[in-house]
Amino acid sequence: MSACGSTPEVAPSASDDVSQAAANATYHFEDQNVTLVNGTAEQPVRGSAVKAVVSLSEVQASGELSGHGKADAVVLLTQAQGNLGTFSYIAVLLADASGLLTSTSTNVKLTGDRVIVKSISIDRGTIAVEFLDYNTGESKGASPPRLAQFTKYKMVAGTISRT
Repeated sequence: MSACGSTPEVAPSASDDVSQAAANATYHFEDQNVTLVNGTAEQPVRGSAVKAVVSLSEVQASGELSGHGKADAVVLLTQAQGNLGTFSYIAVLLADASGLLTSTSTNVKLTGDRVIVKSISIDRGTIAVEFLDYNTGESKGASPPRLAQFTKYKMVAGTISRT
């Protein structure tokens, strides 16, 4: 990334620093915290005997998001809930004053159900997620998603918000 932060960074293969921090971080889902151990965690699904498996994906990006001049990271998490679907989320790990990524994320933000995230990038404080989704009314899971989508997010008051 250039000094002014204008060049987007896309990291389809995780960097060692981001991967190590993200693989053992705690993520804030809506009603619970999930701590990964070596990139995965199991958690009960409320009202079901099914256990959800949360996994860290290799689709990640790093860049400046919080205005402190240090490289923060955006990671992709998947949450498989048996036959209920596989949900994709993005989460941000902020860097501390020394530039090390923290072990606790901001909130996670749902990208979609059974989508295929192609890339994540950070450009001038904006997170861009490119993914394939299903058309409205199309049966999810019958075939791979084909509808190209592009969604942008920003950090607002310490949380991920869609722009």
